[in-house]
Amino acid sequence: MTRKNLVRRIHAITVSLALASLLWACAGSDRHMADIQPGIDPYADLSSQSVEAVTETAQMAATATPEFGSVVQSIGDNIYPVSDVSVAFDDDTYESVVTITRLNPFTGASSKFVFDTSLNGLGATDIEASETPLGRNGKDEFVVYEKDTEFALARVVTTWNPLVFGDWASGGYWVYMDTDPETDEVSSAEVGAFVDGPEFSGNSSLPATGQATYQGFATGLYTAAVGSGGAFEEGTYVLGEYRGSLALTTDFTAGTIHGSVDDILVNGTAYTPSGDQIMFGDDSVDGQILLDSATLSANGRATGSVSIVGNDNVASSEGVWGVQFSSVPDDFENPRAVAGTSGAIYTSHGGSEVALVGALYGVSGPPE
Repeated sequence: MTRKNLVRRIHAITVSLALASLLWACAGSDRHMADIQPGIDPYADLSSQSVEAVTETAQMAATATPEFGSVVQSIGDNIYPVSDVSVAFDDDTYESVVTITRLNPFTGASSKFVFDTSLNGLGATDIEASETPLGRNGKDEFVVYEKDTEFALARVVTTWNPLVFGDWASGGYWVYMDTDPETDEVSSAEVGAFVDGPEFSGNSSLPATGQATYQGFATGLYTAAVGSGGAFEEGTYVLGEYRGSLALTTDFTAGTIHGSVDDILVNGTAYTPSGDQIMFGDDSVDGQILLDSATLSANGRATGSVSIVGNDNVASSEGVWGVQFSSVPDDFENPRAVAGTSGAIYTSHGGSEVALVGALYGVSGPPE
């Protein structure tokens, strides 16, 4: 896998599909979401074995329990577990280094690999301050990691306050695989999502009473193994991304938090059994990712279950979400932000299996 193969202008089959006929019923959305970077297909030319491995691993990651320090939700197949994901952000160059650490549970030895946006970025998209929570500057970037038979790709979204040193937050997802270059067989694979930043790396002091709402965004990896009755033939795999609007409600008195991801857009590439690669643009989808009520811990963390609601094509669904409150208060002495990860997997009536694994970020509104 070379960088040349990763960056490919949309010359081939480009279609705008209605996801209603694919997996979910579609509905128009008045809310504009940022497009996935135009002209870049980060999954171009992956082997069928690689696509299948990522799809299957994403389904497992969707139900993995988030770990805290930073917030990390990940799982690997035939690989040691991730113990930490940390981001180092340079306030002068606005570049990031994402370090993923794995721990051997038998020996205690650790290994690391990094995504460095200054060295291996595939082209950043600047985000206007008006489009980011807290009105900060932002950057959205694909980053690649390659070493011998290993290949990994991350999408990193970072926002920062240019007037305050150390005031930043970063999140996104990654996919990793170790592949035999001769046979394309995947010996190990991993999918994960993360959020990190100075205000999310420790404990948060929560109010004893009151309520607060948080609004923001969700973004991450989208995968599907297509069953019957869709626009694509059965046996097709889909790799792409999703974005949606995040809404959370916190009751500090009761010690609970719940919410949803709505206005969901999906785009990506479908890999058919006949060998075609079909790319589709932003498609809005019906239904919502429901972040079921979770109990707040004393240090500002919560973990709960996830379900997909509001779509008749969903036969069953499950998932896990987790968030960490900011250690920085807003004007009302509530945490000014909340960030974390979520995973959802559902099965359609036609047997399709869909997974969404990504990051969550929201900022506080006036107290209720």
